[in-house]
Amino acid sequence: MPRPLPLMLGALLSAAPAAAWSADDQVRAGYWETATEMSVAGKSFKDTRRRCVRPQELESLLGSANSKDVQCAYATREVAGGKIRLVGSCKAGKTAFPVESTGDYTPDTVRMESRIRGKYGLIHFTMRVVSNSRRLGETCPAAAS
Repeated sequence: MPRPLPLMLGALLSAAPAAAWSADDQVRAGYWETATEMSVAGKSFKDTRRRCVRPQELESLLGSANSKDVQCAYATREVAGGKIRLVGSCKAGKTAFPVESTGDYTPDTVRMESRIRGKYGLIHFTMRVVSNSRRLGETCPAAAS
């Protein structure tokens, strides 16, 4: 059974969109926890995940909001000085949805808020996804590697 489109988009944005860190304030690799809350159509969904982020995967903390179901592209990518601003769109099937994300970061935290407005079939929706990530430690548990 296919997953509803708003839930697919929310799951992708829980990682938040991709961007480039500036060299002087890069987020650090290690063991990270991300708590995500998605609100759509008066309903709220929460999820918390932990994962190991290696140095070559630091971009994934801002996510690569692409999967087999949804592809995202960002015309505006501003990531510097502890602030994040991303503007673009995500496409699921033949339908594109505008996405705007803002947030902030330190070497050990990333906070993102994303908004999507769109239409799925005959239903117009606005979705808000808030992700708070924090670095739990420098090393990852064996099971997380």
